[in-house]
Amino acid sequence: TIDNREALSVIPETVGQFTGLTTKEIEICEGDIIRVSDFDSTYEVIFTNGSFRLAHLKQGLNGYIWGTLERLLDLSDKYPFKVIGNIYDNPELLTDACETQKC
Repeated sequence: TIDNREALSVIPETVGQFTGLTTKEIEICEGDIIRVSDFDSTYEVIFTNGSFRLAHLKQGLNGYIWGTLERLLDLSDKYPFKVIGNIYDNPELLTDACETQKC
């Protein structure tokens, strides 16, 4: 403890940058895994070219950048999505997404 405050260990590689965007339930961070049921697709939130974007986790499109996270939020009424986990705490979701989407 430091000055009666509890110290916690953090693995720096597992900290995802907050995007500044939220759903009704959760803050969206870099490394989050998002499922868009209408597209039957799963995406990873990445930071590239100065913005947060969605990278496909699907065969033939694996790593392809779909668009910005802001665009998905703009379309969320038409295409509902859910944060289903993240690449650090739920790496099995990457494998599951690739198995169901044939990565």
